[in-house]
Amino acid sequence: MGFLAGVVTNYILCLNFVFLHAKKTNLGKSVGDKILFVVIGIIGLFINEAGMHIGVEILGISYMIVKVIIAAIVMVWNYIARKMLIFNLSNQKNAETTNNMAKEL
Repeated sequence: MGFLAGVVTNYILCLNFVFLHAKKTNLGKSVGDKILFVVIGIIGLFINEAGMHIGVEILGISYMIVKVIIAAIVMVWNYIARKMLIFNLSNQKNAETTNNMAKEL
């Protein structure tokens, strides 16, 4: 339940504060974009769990140190993946071009 609440909060914050151009476009608002947003979050959760396991259990590093490092890695992963795959203005332009070409046919 906590992960779901975090994803919903993160989605709202991304639309309103991080990717400001998304408010003026349809970026991030389709069902496919929302599913991709969740999938990126799930991958981030996997990176977190795997990183914690490797750092603490295998390498024997203090869990607090590992958590800080992994949190930074996951934050960068989430931002870059969402910027490139969901909130990329060139994706919007490509979609508009495709829609315009389909209307002409």
